[in-house]
Amino acid sequence: MKTIILLALLFVGFALQAQEAITKSRKSQIGFIYSSLGDNVVSGDALIGGPSYDGDGFFTIGISYLKPLSNWLDLETGIDYSEHKISVSNAPMPGKVYNSRREMSLIHVPVALRAIFLKYFYVNGGMLLGMDISDNSPIDSQGGIGALFGLGAKYDFNNGLGVFVNPYTKFHALLGFGLDNNRKRINESGFRFGVVF
Repeated sequence: MKTIILLALLFVGFALQAQEAITKSRKSQIGFIYSSLGDNVVSGDALIGGPSYDGDGFFTIGISYLKPLSNWLDLETGIDYSEHKISVSNAPMPGKVYNSRREMSLIHVPVALRAIFLKYFYVNGGMLLGMDISDNSPIDSQGGIGALFGLGAKYDFNNGLGVFVNPYTKFHALLGFGLDNNRKRINESGFRFGVVF
């Protein structure tokens, strides 16, 4: 029995050293991202007689940080700034139509895991910590905890530079910091493009 335990400990020790060597061969990366080319949808229950809200485009820029946790798993974080355009229309009234286009500004910190498969592809998912920095937001504050999911492709060059494209979906403020029961949320889907080094 002692021999089996000793062999098991040696095997685990060698496996951990091999895993550490693989992880060390992959270095942390920092990069810049841009995302757009998608939709932003305002979800939530409509109030009878109240205005309607529709997403009318967005963009996001940010800094991304990838930390290898194993040979197939990375921790993905960073900080992003995004602007969302929201179209506001009044409730139908005879002879009166009111439409306006307003903007919201958000800062969010994604904390996600990126699982790599087939060398060039990955799935990512995690949470989104958001803060609404808008002066005059047309909808509820988007500050809170959200979620993100995506599927991507990456390529790392020999010189340490890498590129990726990441179709994704984000759900902002699933757990909002406010107390409003009738919250309006932005659900966003698009493509992230990034350069890392």
